[in-house]
Amino acid sequence: MRIAVIFALALSLWSSARPAPALGEGVVARTLVLRGVVTQPDGSPIAGARVLVRGSATLSAYSGPDGRYALDVVMGTGAGLARGPFRVEVHAEFGGKRLGLVGGGPALVAEVQLLPGSPAQAEVRSNSELAVASIATAFAQESITHAWVQTDFGGGANVGGSAELRYRDRVPLPGVRPLPGVAPPPRSAPSPTLAPSPTRAPSPTRPSPRPPVTVAAVDPRARDSAAAVVRARRAEQQAARRLAERARRDSLAMIRTTQRRADSVAWEARRVQQRPKPRPSPRREPAAKPVDPLRREPEAKVVVSTPETVPGAPPSNAPGADPAARVRRIEPFVDTPTALTPDTCACRLRGTVEVVWPRPLEEGLLVELLLEGPATQRTEVSLDMGSPREFRLGPLPCGEYRLRVQPRGRLRYALQRGGDTLMVSCHGQTQVRVVLLPVRK
Repeated sequence: MRIAVIFALALSLWSSARPAPALGEGVVARTLVLRGVVTQPDGSPIAGARVLVRGSATLSAYSGPDGRYALDVVMGTGAGLARGPFRVEVHAEFGGKRLGLVGGGPALVAEVQLLPGSPAQAEVRSNSELAVASIATAFAQESITHAWVQTDFGGGANVGGSAELRYRDRVPLPGVRPLPGVAPPPRSAPSPTLAPSPTRAPSPTRPSPRPPVTVAAVDPRARDSAAAVVRARRAEQQAARRLAERARRDSLAMIRTTQRRADSVAWEARRVQQRPKPRPSPRREPAAKPVDPLRREPEAKVVVSTPETVPGAPPSNAPGADPAARVRRIEPFVDTPTALTPDTCACRLRGTVEVVWPRPLEEGLLVELLLEGPATQRTEVSLDMGSPREFRLGPLPCGEYRLRVQPRGRLRYALQRGGDTLMVSCHGQTQVRVVLLPVRK
């Protein structure tokens, strides 16, 4: 029993004297994965736009028919940062013009450099918070080798602005040597020494054997100190693993959110592009009235004026008098049609109601439309899965109206520009488009 206790104690002291294993050796190369879409100001995709990467790496790619592009940029290993920092600048061009980021700014800029000091740390800076989180997670964890960054260009964003690297983060690099000229980290606590037994001198050709451990050589205070050091190192390792796991989960959640947002924008642009345009209705000519063969047309009446009825006219028996001058007027064969009264202005409002949301909606969503102004009229529309439905209002007097939209559902909806009222100037045939967005209650 005593021999077993002594062997276990010696084994624990020997394991505590060994350095803690590194989480990452700094030899795994990291890759920056750039994915995105290039769009017009109206949201339609741009095909053939060029996306360029300049800096530590020089790459380029062209967007496809759906406006999407893909670029993989090798950032290198953690140990490679000691030879020089990693810096790239990503921007898009189309038709000789430079396109800015959808969120604002001329380009995406990212930089990773090794900081002086011990232990070795890397500083990640960028003008995108998503890029900083993804790159920092890739360098902090050995199991993650790719940093996914969603970068969209176009969308009517201003190309001007600042590319300031206002987002930054620092991550430790286990297994990476500090920069030259920096002192190595001091050891936390020396391992307790054991009193060697007097044996023969070690041979110069082979290492000396481990000295035997005796009961008298083990100090209780040294044993407690070594156990405390072991517990502290285990606690540090567990804290580092929990921090890395939390960063990995946050990065994956951010990547999924950005991907869903990009898919929603692409779906909306594709739906707007595929929507059929309304065709003009053919003009119908009025049908000719049938002719009644039994109807007799009235005969033309000729009214002849006499010299007494027309003053200043020459007498009929005077030489040179024209017999045709005696004709005053000829009545038509049919009566002159009466003039039609002009049609007054009548407001006839037509439009569609739809809900823009990538998720399925509740069935049978009832939307009440109330038109208020010179006159009041209401109608109801039932939406299934958010697809557009047509509504008609009128005829009403022309003028300025307020169109109130009141959805009757479990969720809360608002107009695309906010609120529930849409101002409409209705004169004759007027069309409107009502777009609803789900909002939080």
